[in-house]
Amino acid sequence: MLAFIHFSMIQGIGRNDQICIFDYQVPQIVPAFKLEKQPVAKNLLKSLYWALTLGKNSLALSPEHASQLSKVAEGYI
Repeated sequence: MLAFIHFSMIQGIGRNDQICIFDYQVPQIVPAFKLEKQPVAKNLLKSLYWALTLGKNSLALSPEHASQLSKVAEGYI
């Protein structure tokens, strides 16, 4: 799943029509940040950043999921 998300994000940056991450998928993604492989988690965080900031199909998070991702991001700062 991580590889698919990352690939979709990279491909979507140029075309912005292949990005398909939805709010309901966030609970399945968040546990990946608890992996011991930090490079994977950091790449996933970058991918989610792009999903949140791209205009056409940007990811819109519910307040609960936004809070979860904020806590994850704060851990990397």
